[in-house]
Amino acid sequence: NNNNNNNNPTYHDTCQRYQQLVPPLERMIGCAGMFNTGTNVITKLLKANCIIPERYEHYGPGQSKETYGMRFQVPWGKHTPAHYKWDHATKQAQAINKTNILPVVTIRHPYDWMTSMCHHNYEARWNHNDQGQCPHLADLDPMTHQPQLVPVNVNIRERVVHKSLAHLWNDWYHEYYDPPAQESPYPFLMVRFEDIIFHTKQTTQQICECAGGILRPNEPFQYIVESAKDGPGHGKVSERTGMVKAWMKYGTPPSPQHGFNNLDYHMAQQHLSSQLMNEFQYSHPPPHPPPK
Repeated sequence: NNNNNNNNPTYHDTCQRYQQLVPPLERMIGCAGMFNTGTNVITKLLKANCIIPERYEHYGPGQSKETYGMRFQVPWGKHTPAHYKWDHATKQAQAINKTNILPVVTIRHPYDWMTSMCHHNYEARWNHNDQGQCPHLADLDPMTHQPQLVPVNVNIRERVVHKSLAHLWNDWYHEYYDPPAQESPYPFLMVRFEDIIFHTKQTTQQICECAGGILRPNEPFQYIVESAKDGPGHGKVSERTGMVKAWMKYGTPPSPQHGFNNLDYHMAQQHLSSQLMNEFQYSHPPPHPPPK
């Protein structure tokens, strides 16, 4: 679902299929997404605002957000690649029936995402630095002067090598978007980080209603104004982006080449998945204007 638009047939198909598949008392929402794509924000928004009404009626007031159907993450782990769905469960989710979860998968404009990965790379390891050598998608071979991609090692469940940071974005999201033919497709929503930032209430409500939930009645909608990232694994507090900063940051027009050097810019244009870029209405930033 590229922009949470209620006129989008995939949104209705997904929600209808999920609600037909899972009885109301069993329904749950869990987030998934690559690092730096807003998984914490959407989790906090859903926990603060959404309930599955049948679960609320059954368990009564004063219970945990999980009791009302809002999980911290999908049972196989929010950053874990989708192919682990049936083979892995986090310690807290061993008893969860995975087919009862509606995965909400956050995706972010790949140029912004790569810039965020430069500042805080989590479990991704590749040769880069903050002094202008980032995202460092490729080097020029000194002999042939041809671009050589810079591989990225990611260690979630097992060490996987991706051809570059751009390929990590492609590979991770294509696992949800294009599951292998032998796997039976399951309902999930893909939500743009930018819609969470700019259309917060509408996006939260549409996700909530997709799973048969409602926004908490008789309560004002709660926005997450401070950074949603808690704990030591998320870098310096001063570098975390709260909602107000995010509005300012993403409300400005894109800079030429997104600040990437020529080689990174051309490699991003060449290697980012055009299918995902088109589906989620992401475009490449403009090139540097020609010198006068």
